[in-house]
Amino acid sequence: MQIPKYAQHVPRSSLVRIVCRGACQVVRYAEVSKTPWSSAGPNMDMELSARCLVCGYTADDNYNWMRL
Repeated sequence: MQIPKYAQHVPRSSLVRIVCRGACQVVRYAEVSKTPWSSAGPNMDMELSARCLVCGYTADDNYNWMRL
């Protein structure tokens, strides 16, 4: 999967795809607040967030994120 220019400056381990509910209103690449991170099981980090790299919207619903 090719990464768009707006997301190429972020390390791949920190990139996720989110449904941006900010100004974009589409699926966008976002940067996770901490790495390494776990979004499932006993190691799930409830303090994670992901910031849209286009509009800056912050998503806290890590169950809706798609890893690359």
